[in-house]
Amino acid sequence: MPTHYSQSARTGDEGIDFIRLTCTRSNALFLERPRQDIGIDGHIELLNQSGEPTGAIAFVQAKAGLSYISNAGNYQIKTDKVHFETWSKYTSPVIGIVYNPSAQDARWVSITEYIQSHPNSIQTGPYVIEASAQQPFSQQQFTKLQIYIETQHAKLGILSPQKLIDQYFSADVVAKIDCLTQLLTPSRIVCNRPEQKHLEA
Repeated sequence: MPTHYSQSARTGDEGIDFIRLTCTRSNALFLERPRQDIGIDGHIELLNQSGEPTGAIAFVQAKAGLSYISNAGNYQIKTDKVHFETWSKYTSPVIGIVYNPSAQDARWVSITEYIQSHPNSIQTGPYVIEASAQQPFSQQQFTKLQIYIETQHAKLGILSPQKLIDQYFSADVVAKIDCLTQLLTPSRIVCNRPEQKHLEA
C-alpha cells in the first residue's frame, strides 16, 4: 500500500505554514523544531527594524484543526498533565497558537502566564487553555504579541553565556533545550576583535 498524506497531517502542516508566514510578514522568525516532539513545535524570534535578531524569543505549541474549536467557537489548547509539567519548566515564555482551518485564522495565548496564574492546574487540571478572541495571531495584530515577548524578555534579563552553560549542565532535558536555544540565538554570536593600540614612536 502506498504512503498516505493524511488529512490530519495536512491540517497540521497548514497551521505551521500559517504561523511561519504570519511571522515572516511581521518582522519575526518562526524556527520550527523538526524532530523530537516534547510539547514545543518551534520558537518565534523577534527582529529589529534592520532585520537583525534581537534575542527576544517565545516557544510555541501549535494546535491546528476543528477539534480545537469548541461548539461555542472557542479556540482551545487541549492537552494533558505531562505537557503542563513540561511547559512549566521553561524560563522563556511559552505561547499556544490555535489555528482554525475553516476560518483560516488563529489566536494565541500565553501558556506560561496561565500556568503561573493557576499553579494547581499542573497536578489537577483541567488541561484546557482558551485562546481569547482578543488575541488574534495575525499580521495586523502582531504588535500585541511582540510587546508580550519583549516584556518577558526584559523580565528575564540577559543571561551571560557562561551562566547559560552552567544552567545547561545542571538542568533536565527540557531546560537544556531552553538554554541551548538562548545560547545559540544569533544576536549572542559576537566576534570580539582585540583592540588596536597605537604605538608611540
